[in-house]
Amino acid sequence: MRIFRRKTKEEKIQKGIEGLKGNKDGLMLLLRMVSQDPHKTTILSMVLKEENVTLDDLEYLLVLTQKQDILRQIREIILKIGIDPSELLILFLNRTGDTSDWAYEEFLSRINNGIIGRDHAIRILLKVVEEDPPRRTNAWNKIKELRPQKNHLRIMADLEGKIEMNGIAAEAQNLMAKTGKRNALKKVKKIADLIKGQD
Repeated sequence: MRIFRRKTKEEKIQKGIEGLKGNKDGLMLLLRMVSQDPHKTTILSMVLKEENVTLDDLEYLLVLTQKQDILRQIREIILKIGIDPSELLILFLNRTGDTSDWAYEEFLSRINNGIIGRDHAIRILLKVVEEDPPRRTNAWNKIKELRPQKNHLRIMADLEGKIEMNGIAAEAQNLMAKTGKRNALKKVKKIADLIKGQD
């Protein structure tokens, strides 16, 4: 007579998790209900292998682990799927630590490689100056490198009332005055060239 060995609790858990392979929604639901390792990491790794994983899923997964190898996998898949500059802004403003630093560095590299247009880049950097004190000086220096227009500078100049922004606001006002003089000079030169052309 054959005697069947009863499965251990751990074996039942493993079989149950493996049974969800190919069911991304089921795995994501289980992740929301399970907080302890090693099962959390196992489920997380399975989700990353699913073909229909979305950017929202991946952004949620970023907060669930501190394991560098898994964080690296998540970031690689995010870049493969595609993430726009505004979504990167949300990531580096709303997250902390490595994930925030990674999102900010990715954003800056896109500016440096000309992937993000100047106007779009400056508008996002202005948000960084306003809302991200640790990166404020870095973002402001990057804005200046990008040669901001008067309308961009006005946003910073208008923040003069905020004590922590006073230095940047004053600098923005000076740059705005210089930009105004440059533009006025260009207009005068254009008129002068037209007049000379009539001689």
